[in-house]
Amino acid sequence: MKRLRSVLLVILAAVMLSAPGCLGQFAMTGAVRKFNMETVEGKWPRELLFVGLYIIPAYPFCAFGDLFIVNAIEFWTEENPITGDRAVILTQAEEQGGKDSETSQVAAAP
Repeated sequence: MKRLRSVLLVILAAVMLSAPGCLGQFAMTGAVRKFNMETVEGKWPRELLFVGLYIIPAYPFCAFGDLFIVNAIEFWTEENPITGDRAVILTQAEEQGGKDSETSQVAAAP
């Protein structure tokens, strides 16, 4: 049991240490929010749907998946696996230093 706990802690640490380097797009959570906004009209029905999706728990699972899984993949591959868009930090670097500048991408990464 101790070995399993140690393995899980190492995996969790590896994921957590890789994820903070890149502010992810949170595409899964955004998809749930988009579903909420497009499904019903009016602020009260949207609020009820939001609460329902939170109780189910669609929002917490998507946020957890975005934070620890999708964001880590986006950090290492420099592309969001859900949307296919480039990582946020790379997009900002291109705006500051030009689209072909590899040094601007590296310089902008924290």
